[in-house]
Amino acid sequence: MRQGLEGVFCEDMNPSELAGKSWDKRIQKLRLKKYREEFNQFIAEGDRLIYQLIDSGLNPEIVFELDRRIKHPRTVRVEKERLERLSALESPGRSLAVFPKPEFSNGSEQRTEYFFDRIKDPGNLGTVLRTAAWFGIARIWCSPESVDPFNPKVVQASMGGVASVEIRTASAKDAIETWQSEGRTVFKTGMRGREPAVLNEFDRVALIFGSEGDGIQAGIEQMLDRTISIGRAEHSTMESLNLAISTGILMHVREAG
Repeated sequence: MRQGLEGVFCEDMNPSELAGKSWDKRIQKLRLKKYREEFNQFIAEGDRLIYQLIDSGLNPEIVFELDRRIKHPRTVRVEKERLERLSALESPGRSLAVFPKPEFSNGSEQRTEYFFDRIKDPGNLGTVLRTAAWFGIARIWCSPESVDPFNPKVVQASMGGVASVEIRTASAKDAIETWQSEGRTVFKTGMRGREPAVLNEFDRVALIFGSEGDGIQAGIEQMLDRTISIGRAEHSTMESLNLAISTGILMHVREAG
């Protein structure tokens, strides 16, 4: 037995008994952060993403699908109009599921810690999570002002990474002071600094990434005197590199180097 939306139900309950309209209200609420936190659940859409989350060890509370191609005991067939009403996407797919948020253990020490200061773009955070999962990184850090990692757009862009990579929350100041006290070498990222290869001269490292539009906060930047920069072509006139792309490059240097 387990606690579900309507109370206690059996694992072998007929899926059609779970498909009541009360799920519609729950799913609409899960578009908002406060309800994702209250219910400890989030929404995922699309066959590939749902399968990836299941493969990562998450068991869906319910799966709504047009043709029941997802082979799971909690899959319920629904009409297209209902699925479109429930979808948080501009172009709804053929399936939608409600998952419990993943649980993570305290975890072991990482060779590299990654901190993101005020990351606001859901697509960027989702791509960062997807990339971190690719390189086997167990966790990343975000400031409290960052976008919720279980925002539907973040979940979508993460392609299951949200179930594999823990997101811890802390202020940049607290994280930096902790890592420096532990003897970890902390780098900020910026336009003028040393080449990424220098990271592999150090054993334990932390990388601080600024927000997409404003970079690293001035007070935080002053705490750090080491900067890593990804060089651009001499003839390039581009002002900056996308945050998720920069993260991927530095993760590759550090994790695959």
